[in-house]
Amino acid sequence: MSDAPTVERVELLMNQLEAKPEDRPAVMPARQKVELFQGVSHKGDGGVLCGAAIQLPDGSVITGINSPLMHAASSAVLNAIKSLAGIPDKLDLLSPKSSNPSPL
Repeated sequence: MSDAPTVERVELLMNQLEAKPEDRPAVMPARQKVELFQGVSHKGDGGVLCGAAIQLPDGSVITGINSPLMHAASSAVLNAIKSLAGIPDKLDLLSPKSSNPSPL
């Protein structure tokens, strides 16, 4: 997390450049992913829903959403790997057993 002066400097610089977050191709797909999954019980964590997106070299944008087991950025990276490798979206790269903590 950034401190307030850092955020203020970035905002000032963006204002001087007349830039907005939406100028980045990945911002709107990440926001749309969050809107799509609002209210879906297995998405998000502790009432917090986050989206992430990665723009690939071919210009395509791959998204991810957080869950109790994974951050949004991690989800986006796995989805990008699947996309680049031609692995179907419905196929899980990680076994559910590998991501569930086992009781001690």
